Amino acid sequence: MRATIVIAAYNEGENLLKTIESCVETAHGLDYDISLADDGSTDGAPEAAARRFASVHLERVKKRQGTSAAKHRAAQAADGEVLIFLDGHCKPEYGALHGLVQAIEDTEGQAVITPRIVSLDVKHWRNILSDAGHGYAFDPLTTESYWVPLDRLQRSDLGRGHLYESPALIGCAFAVTRAVYDRVWGFDRHMLSWGVEDLDFALKCWLMGYPILHDPTISVGHRFQEAFTRYTVPAEHIVVNQLRMAYKNYTQGVWNAWLQAARSRNDESLAEHAEGLWARAWELFKGGEETARQERSYFHAHRVHDEFWYARRFGLAWPQLSEDETAGAAALGPAGSVRPSGSPSPSRSPSPSRSPSPSPSPSRGPSRSPSPPPGNGEGITGPTVVLNYSPYMYRLVVPNSTPTDISWSSDALGVSFVGPTDGDTVLVAFVNASTGPAMLQASFAVNGLPQLAQMEVDVI
Repeated sequence: MRATIVIAAYNEGENLLKTIESCVETAHGLDYDISLADDGSTDGAPEAAARRFASVHLERVKKRQGTSAAKHRAAQAADGEVLIFLDGHCKPEYGALHGLVQAIEDTEGQAVITPRIVSLDVKHWRNILSDAGHGYAFDPLTTESYWVPLDRLQRSDLGRGHLYESPALIGCAFAVTRAVYDRVWGFDRHMLSWGVEDLDFALKCWLMGYPILHDPTISVGHRFQEAFTRYTVPAEHIVVNQLRMAYKNYTQGVWNAWLQAARSRNDESLAEHAEGLWARAWELFKGGEETARQERSYFHAHRVHDEFWYARRFGLAWPQLSEDETAGAAALGPAGSVRPSGSPSPSRSPSPSRSPSPSPSPSRGPSRSPSPPPGNGEGITGPTVVLNYSPYMYRLVVPNSTPTDISWSSDALGVSFVGPTDGDTVLVAFVNASTGPAMLQASFAVNGLPQLAQMEVDVI
C-alpha cells in the first residue's frame, strides 16, 4: 500500500528538517511521499524542506489556523492509501514506517495503528528508548489524558496477535487508511489553536467501529516539552475544542450533563475578556455551531457504538447508565494517575499555563444510595442512581417494551436519552445539584396502559 507521511508544522525550524530526514533515512523500500502543511510559519523551514527533499509536497497558508486544521489540510492533499501522521519534531526508528503500514495491511485497513512513543532528545537527535509510553486514554468528562501501561491493555484479535486496544491516541504519531480517515471526517478543521483534536479523532474512530490498536514493536521518538515555546494557546480555545468534541460525540443527555459540569469548572475570569472564560468560550463555540451540528448529525447517523459502550469497554467512570454495569470493570484509574511502563515516562504535551480543564473536584453525592422501588406497572423497574457527578443522572429501564407519552416530574431536567439496550428501553433524566429532597417521577405508557415509576432524591 502506498503511504503518505502527513506533517503539520509551525515554526519547527531545524527539527522539521531533521524529522523529514529521519523519515527518508528509515523508509528505504517503502512506497511513500510526504505531505507537509505549513501553518503560517515565519522561519522558512517548510520551504527549505520542500527544496531539499523531492518527496515533500508543500501546502501553505499565510495565517496560522491551528493544529487540527493544518493536519486536516495536509491529509486532504495526500494521495497515499495509508496516512502516517507525524509531528514536526519526531524521529521514527528503523522499520517504524514500514511497520505501521504492515500493521494497517494486517488489519485489512480497518484499524488505526499507534506505535510506542519514546522521548526524543532533540539536542543530540536520538531517541531514549527506555523512556516509553504505550496506550493512551482520557476522561470523557474532563478530557484529561494519561498514559496506560502495556500490561493494562487488552490484546486484540486483529492482526498477527501482537496488537493491543488503546482507548485513545496521542496525535504525534499514528497510521490510518485514507478510507477510514475520510469515513470519520478526519481531524476537525474548525477546532482552534491546539488541543483535543487527537482525542476527538480517536473517539470518533472507536464509535464508528474502527479500533485504535497499539503495536509495541514499533517505536517513534517525539519531542516532549513542559511549556509552549513557539506560540501561545488561549485557554478559551481549548474549552471551545472540548465543547466541539462533546457536542459532536455525546448523546443529548450526556451532552447536557457534560455542559453543566464544564461550565462549573471554567468559571474563571480572563484579563482580556471581561465576560470571563466560559462566556468567551461559549461565544466562540456558538460562532461555529453550525459546522459542529453538521458533524454531529453525520456521526450519530453512522456510528455503531455510543459513549456508554465506550465507557463500559474501557472501564471508565463516566458516562454510565447504571452502577451494576461498572461492577467488575478493570478501571484504567483516575485521570493522570496511570503512567507508561518503563521509567522514567514521557510527559504529556503541555497544557496552557492557566489550565482550562482542571480535574473535577470531589462530587457531592446523594446522602445515600437508594434501592430502586418497584414500578407501578408490571415488569417496570424504578430508576436507580447511576452517577454521583453533578448534575445527577438517573435511569429507568422498561423491559422488552417501547414506552410512549413519556414525561418527568418538574424536579427532572427532562428525558435526555431514550434508546434500546438489549431489547429494553432506557430512559435517563438529570437532576440539578441544587435539588433538595424531592420525588422524581416518570410517567409513560406501555401498550396503551399508563405507568408510573418514582424514587426519592435526596442531595446534600
